[in-house]
Amino acid sequence: MGSVALKQSQGFTLLEVILAMALLALGLTIAIASLQSLRGAVAHGERQSVVEDQQIAVTRRLRDLVQHAQPIPRSTEPGAGVLAGDGNRLGWITELRGNVPGEGGLYWAALVQAPAAHGNTLAICLQRWRPGASVPPCTQGEPLVEHLAGLELVYRGLKPERIAGPDQSRWSQPVLPLQVEIRIRDQRSAWEPIVVWIPQAQPG
Repeated sequence: MGSVALKQSQGFTLLEVILAMALLALGLTIAIASLQSLRGAVAHGERQSVVEDQQIAVTRRLRDLVQHAQPIPRSTEPGAGVLAGDGNRLGWITELRGNVPGEGGLYWAALVQAPAAHGNTLAICLQRWRPGASVPPCTQGEPLVEHLAGLELVYRGLKPERIAGPDQSRWSQPVLPLQVEIRIRDQRSAWEPIVVWIPQAQPG
């Protein structure tokens, strides 16, 4: 009995102290790693949310502009089409319906790829359109997508039997297409295709 009481009074041994410190260090390491992993997941989620918000905003912007394309010839030249587009650029007359006085009316819209220091940028140019006036070239548009890695535009016409025609990589007909599909790819990934139906389209 005396030896047991003597051992208890001596406290912890050096081995026990070392073992306790090792367990404490291991627990702290696991806790720090878990905290860093949680912070990384939160940061990734925030970045992903920002990217998704940007894609939603750009999708709404483009859909609104293309959806309100007008069946108006872009120039007074004979045979001039109402929408000019190929695989990586698009120009058309659209109607803006802004809530701010003076913003509404007809505009020439151009979807272009503008060179920038960090790579191409997808931009939209809006210039007020007047019948008979020539449209000046786009010098500085509203940036939509930075670090653009690819852009593809696909057009579908409306057949006389009122059904969608085949995919086309270029549009120069004197009528509006039934549908425009905008495929965007940035440095991260490919976006969900933006498919826009144009109510004013007529059979070609």
